[in-house]
Amino acid sequence: MLIGAVVMLIHVVDMLIGAVDMLHHVVDMLVGAVDMLIGVVDMLIHVVDMLIYVVDMVIGVVDMLIYVVDMLIGAVDMLIHVVDMLIGAVDMLIHVVDMLIGAVDMLIHVVDMLIHVVDMLIGAVDMLIGAVDMLIGVVDILTRVVDMLIRVVDMHFR
Repeated sequence: MLIGAVVMLIHVVDMLIGAVDMLHHVVDMLVGAVDMLIGVVDMLIHVVDMLIYVVDMVIGVVDMLIYVVDMLIGAVDMLIHVVDMLIGAVDMLIHVVDMLIGAVDMLIHVVDMLIHVVDMLIGAVDMLIGAVDMLIGVVDILTRVVDMLIRVVDMHFR
């Protein structure tokens, strides 16, 4: 029985090493989740920058359209330039729409990254539950080992 108890203690140590390894993986996953959250914040900052740039471009388009109206009032001779500027304003509006589409695309990527972060956090919680389950098993085995040792001591003194 003493040999059995020693073997059980070896299994307990092995399970404790496995639990520590699993906790190490949980910490790695949590670090990865924090890194992904930092990336998400960085992407959100870029999205805000793009939206600010889009607003600036819209203000620029409005300014150009006001300038076009002034030129039409000022002289018929400038109609060719007005047409050129309207084409430029339409081109800028196309760029504004393109940038808005890009901002929406980046927001979709941010949401996707947040989903991945939540998935990683769920995985980390699952691994923590597994580690707790393993520790409960270790306590159960240690209880059995102590019981066996008590029986060995009891048999020895009989």
